[in-house]
Amino acid sequence: MKTYEIVYGNAFTINRGNYENEKPFYSQKVVIQSETDIDVKAEYAKLRSIVDELATAQYNASKLDQSGLRIRIKDGKKYVSVTSVTGGGKKLDIDPEYAIRGTELHRMFNVFVDTGKWEEPSVKLERLNYSDLKYKEFFEANKENIDFSVNQQNIEVWNDDHLFSGEIDIICQVNSIKTLADFKSGSWSWEQLAAYWKAANDPDIKQLAIFDVKKNKLEVIAVTSPKARLAYENFLKKRGAINAIYGI
Repeated sequence: MKTYEIVYGNAFTINRGNYENEKPFYSQKVVIQSETDIDVKAEYAKLRSIVDELATAQYNASKLDQSGLRIRIKDGKKYVSVTSVTGGGKKLDIDPEYAIRGTELHRMFNVFVDTGKWEEPSVKLERLNYSDLKYKEFFEANKENIDFSVNQQNIEVWNDDHLFSGEIDIICQVNSIKTLADFKSGSWSWEQLAAYWKAANDPDIKQLAIFDVKKNKLEVIAVTSPKARLAYENFLKKRGAINAIYGI
């Protein structure tokens, strides 16, 4: 009777910042007794596959925890938010007042869609001004182009093929065409809207639109346009890069 003792270990470093690192170590040992020779390399490979899978899972989970990626969960699956993808999976250093103003403007926009009236901002800002964004002027200038009489607001959508999700601001009529639109008070890209459209999976949506109240401009493209197609292709490249980095 021969006794074989096979051990495999994997150590790695997780950088937590501020000069603090974690150094997890995974190992496993098997003891095999056999009257005949065994394939030691094969047994070692089995151990290695088990340990490396555990180590890789913890390493990816640690990177994901530090990444700032927004994740939604549905049916036990993790879906990366569209805005996390378009941001390249990086933590965005956003001035809190910009975030507050954007949130408040979206709230006021929802009320306007429902009632046709603008509420006054309910959150006071110290440095920024709501009046710098021409949201009232934008909708007054485009009241003949944009029809809210039939609409859907704040629609959560999911793409099961590439595991991403997001929330559409509104689906309404623009120039009498069913349109997926986003209300923007800062920077934006067509990649975000193209991803929302794919996740919405609604063949009746024919256009994407940006209500740009910063530049006081209505931007519209057809979902079949080369610009929309390229935007979605670029989005998928970024989605693939996040999967390669974080394993999600």
